[in-house]
This record gives sequence, C-alpha cells and structure tokens, in this order.
Amino acid sequence: MDRTNVISPNTGRQIACWAPDDASTTEQAQLAREFADAMRWQYVPAVGTFYLFPKLPDVARFSALAAERDVYLLAGDIFGPSYGDHVRFCFGKPLEELRAMLDCLADIAVAA
Repeated sequence: MDRTNVISPNTGRQIACWAPDDASTTEQAQLAREFADAMRWQYVPAVGTFYLFPKLPDVARFSALAAERDVYLLAGDIFGPSYGDHVRFCFGKPLEELRAMLDCLADIAVAA
C-alpha cells in the first residue's frame, strides 16, 4: 500500500502519514470523533478531510501545553474570527500513533 509521509524540515520527524485507500481512515475518523465526544468538545464535523476541528475554552494555553509535548495544533482563527476558539489537528495517522496523541490531548485537557 502506498503511503504519503510528511517529514518536518526542522526536526526530521514524521509529522503526517496517510494512505488514501486505507480502510483504517474510517476507524481513525471514528476514534477522533469518539474522543471529542468523550471530552465533551463541540467540533466541526470532518467531511472529506482527515482533520478534527474542536472548540476549546482556552486555545492559546491548550496549544502551548500540547506543543510542549510535541503535539502541534493549528489555531482556528486562521480560518476566520468565528473559529478563534477552535483548533485543528490531524487524525490521519497510524492508529497506534493517533491513540498516543489522543491520550496526550486528554492529559492536557485535565491540566488546562
């Protein structure tokens, strides 16, 4: 199966990986939605993408805590002022990596 990997030019670490024909993409999307639901986060439904776009109470603090753990979130305000209280993160990762990232985000949510 062909996979597309994106490597960070700054760290040399893999920052994205996806396989368009991979059946696990559906499982990844479901896992991300279930996580957001368990966290009681409102989110913009992912339609034709591999991103979740949840609404958070303190985007700046949450994003800073995530970055300290090498989890990078895109601030929603770049999509317009009405999304300033959202972040975007990619769920198009291998399932094991996605689970680890979601565990990290859950820990951050407790700390934030």
